Amino acid sequence: MLSVIVASALLALSIAVPFGPISLMCVQRSLLSDHWRGFACGAGASTAHGAFATLAFLSAHYAAGQVESLQPLAGPLSAALLVTLGLRIFGAGKSP
Repeated sequence: MLSVIVASALLALSIAVPFGPISLMCVQRSLLSDHWRGFACGAGASTAHGAFATLAFLSAHYAAGQVESLQPLAGPLSAALLVTLGLRIFGAGKSP
């Protein structure tokens, strides 16, 4: 049971901590200065990520509310678009 928890924690850590420019900056601050500057850099980055995620969630929630009135029309239009694209792809495979 403990090995499953350790394996899950390592998998989550490998997904949650990709080395991008921000994480490399946090590592650089930690190595060149004391560990508290690296911690502060990581805390600021995670706060910004949280703020962006919150903004994206609220924007999607607002957009979904605005588009909800168009839902009865969206189904037939999207079906017609898919059929049209399928027919064009099917027709493009024919040689002249």
